[in-house]
Amino acid sequence: MADQLDPLSAQAGVAGLRLPRELPDMEDFGAPPPAQAQVAEPEPEEDSLAPDQMLVSEAELATLRDTAFNEGVEKGAQEREAALQTQHAADLTALADAFAAESQRRAQGLQEAADAFVLTVTDVVRALTALDGSLLEGMQRDLTAEAASFVATCDGDITVQCAPEDAPRLQTLLRGHSNVQVEAGQDTGQGLMHIVSPTHSIVIDSEQWRKAVGEKIIAAVTALAEQRTKGPERKA
Repeated sequence: MADQLDPLSAQAGVAGLRLPRELPDMEDFGAPPPAQAQVAEPEPEEDSLAPDQMLVSEAELATLRDTAFNEGVEKGAQEREAALQTQHAADLTALADAFAAESQRRAQGLQEAADAFVLTVTDVVRALTALDGSLLEGMQRDLTAEAASFVATCDGDITVQCAPEDAPRLQTLLRGHSNVQVEAGQDTGQGLMHIVSPTHSIVIDSEQWRKAVGEKIIAAVTALAEQRTKGPERKA
């Protein structure tokens, strides 16, 4: 029959197949897989760090950086503020010195102008009146000297009431008069004097005294002018 296999052909086909050299044992499929070798992980070499080194995390490093930055900003602000304060103090000192120098210069200028004015007035009066020095000195006596002269002519106990500014000079002028007492009152204005004796009570005003001195000068100048206008009298 055609369907029957030829024994020779079958043998030839079997001979043409290539079988693997080693066939696994069917009974070994149920055995557990061989254990894998455990690879030991290297331990961190802690001893490899130098004694002065340390491990810092990124968070700690960021904190240290921010702290150092803030401290630097604060220190810089303090240094700038101190420098500004020093400069400000130096500017104020220089400005105060400039004002003081200007004030001194102006005061000196005013003093020189006042001295020149007084000398000019004295020279004019001397030239107009042709009076000797003793007479001019008598006309220029101040209020306290006239008050002392008036008190010296009074009898009995005398009290001179004056301003605190006039008291020291009056006490000096009246030192030799035991019957005179000088009292300084806050209610008494400068230039005013109240002289009280058992028989008199007189108030001397500096303004009135100045007017009296001015009248004396005018009278002296007028008399001298009239004398020069008339000229010397001729003898018969």
